[in-house]
Amino acid sequence: MIRAITLSALLLVAAAPPQDSPPPPPKSKRPPCCDGKGPKPWAGYNKGVQWVQTMDDAVKKARDETRILMVFQLVGDLDKEGC
Repeated sequence: MIRAITLSALLLVAAAPPQDSPPPPPKSKRPPCCDGKGPKPWAGYNKGVQWVQTMDDAVKKARDETRILMVFQLVGDLDKEGC
């Protein structure tokens, strides 16, 4: 009996008319990033993350600047496909 009630409820929900779609988001008021000549320069580009080659240099720099140290480690043979 419970299965029949559940099935009929699902059929009623499936047969309901579709709801109106939400309105599109408002367009951004920011100026476009490009003009006809190419992209505009961005003053903050490449200023946030600074990569360091060795771990010792990274630890020293993080201590000197009292910042968080984030470590990304790639493991495996990256030359092979499907690794």
